[in-house]
Amino acid sequence: MVTRPADLGDASVDWLLVATKAQQTADAAPWLRAFAARGASVAVAQNGVEQEAVVRPYVGEAAVLPVIVDCPAERLGPGRAKLRARIDLTVRADALGHRFQALFADAEATVACSEDFLTAAWTKLCVNAVGGIAALAASPWSVLARPDIAALALGLVEEAIAVGRAAGARLEPGLAQAILRRLTGSAPNARSSIVQDVLARRPLEYDARNGAVVRAGLRHGVPTPLNSLVTTLLAALSASFEGG
Repeated sequence: MVTRPADLGDASVDWLLVATKAQQTADAAPWLRAFAARGASVAVAQNGVEQEAVVRPYVGEAAVLPVIVDCPAERLGPGRAKLRARIDLTVRADALGHRFQALFADAEATVACSEDFLTAAWTKLCVNAVGGIAALAASPWSVLARPDIAALALGLVEEAIAVGRAAGARLEPGLAQAILRRLTGSAPNARSSIVQDVLARRPLEYDARNGAVVRAGLRHGVPTPLNSLVTTLLAALSASFEGG
């Protein structure tokens, strides 16, 4: 087992799969640089719509493939997790995406190549935006049964949808309500990964979620007051876990 970038040697590498939380990417920079220098294509399996921008400073001119991940799981301890449903990955329907898909031909995870990856990525981000509310409440998805929380969550998603449409995503009418129905119908004690991090007092992946909505809103002139508020509160909460 290789535990240091310096021990990789001179062997060429076909792929690097980055599955850290977005806020941990900089900590993995020595590995990213080492693999990219050996010719690896970089698949970034992280939340948000800024995956390429997140890794680009560390991988130079390497080919980067954003990966949308649907992996409902619960961390049980170091090296142990409980998977609540199958793993579904989505990538672009281009040559790099199809090459990545081929890696999983005999795997339990499924990989779909989307002809409209932008829309798929923004749809997932709209779901992630709701996680900010659950994180602040330190609650499972059942918290959405409260009418006041549901109304707030709906407002967050509607902001994200407006921004996504301005960015070019084709987000259908009724998407916000569909997301709320899906999450409300989750298992009563199901917790998103960001809620699990709150309960464990780990740094939070708020910036790639609600923060990404805010940044895109600024670029496209779409107001995002609710996502801005949630981003600020989650930033403060995350800093408290780091002693900030």
